[in-house]
Amino acid sequence: GGVLDLMDCLIAENQAAPVAGVDGRGGGVAIDASAVSVTNCTVAGNAVSGFSRVTGGGIAVTGNGSMRLTDSICRLNTAPAGADMQVGYRWSSARVDALYCNLAVADPDAVAVAPGSVLETGAGIQDADPLFVHEDLPWQVAATGSGQPETSPCIDAGSRPAVRATYLTPETIEILGRRTVESGAFPDQGWVDLGWHAAPLPCVHNGDVDGDGIITSNDVALIFSMALFPRPMDYASICAADMDWNADITAADAQAVARCITIRAASNGHW
Repeated sequence: GGVLDLMDCLIAENQAAPVAGVDGRGGGVAIDASAVSVTNCTVAGNAVSGFSRVTGGGIAVTGNGSMRLTDSICRLNTAPAGADMQVGYRWSSARVDALYCNLAVADPDAVAVAPGSVLETGAGIQDADPLFVHEDLPWQVAATGSGQPETSPCIDAGSRPAVRATYLTPETIEILGRRTVESGAFPDQGWVDLGWHAAPLPCVHNGDVDGDGIITSNDVALIFSMALFPRPMDYASICAADMDWNADITAADAQAVARCITIRAASNGHW
């Protein structure tokens, strides 16, 4: 009977097993008679084990429960049935609505839907390999900018711009465009990436895009170029260019650097 919103969560490497003869289900998330919203989460590497009827290695939704899955990844979980997701169970129906997710909906071994239950899929569903990379932070995805030979299909595959993908914590408003799904820690730019976003490496917003130790008109020109003609840049340059800390490179960032140069000139070279 509960209601839960999960936002930007990593649910990984958990395990469920049958207890006292009750069938086990939901190695990562078990939803029963409840309504759950899952947004920008990664559910991976979870498992159920034991008797033959255990189901839903990643997610199990039962008991007339419901789940809305958006901008998320649910892959590489294991179970005898419904390895990644079980929708409904025997005489216990359920409903899942999925949009902009990496989920193998066409594979009945990965996603099992019981009779009388509903899996409704909308725009943006992909079943390609998410290309997880296990380096410093597990369950992040590959990208050529981070040094891998391929870029994950989960990059720029979400439902909204990264700068608008936000959620409220007790301390602050988190902008997913300031966080990363990549092993190389590049901040999420463009459309929001699917899955959990880790905290990136420290970011210095100082306007010194060319890294020569001084802010000049060349830095202003580089930021204008980044705003007008987006192209791959190293992480430090992206951080330096984002003067207003809004996770998006625009002309306003170039104008901020130009004002810094003007102030320095008016004060005889001192900031």
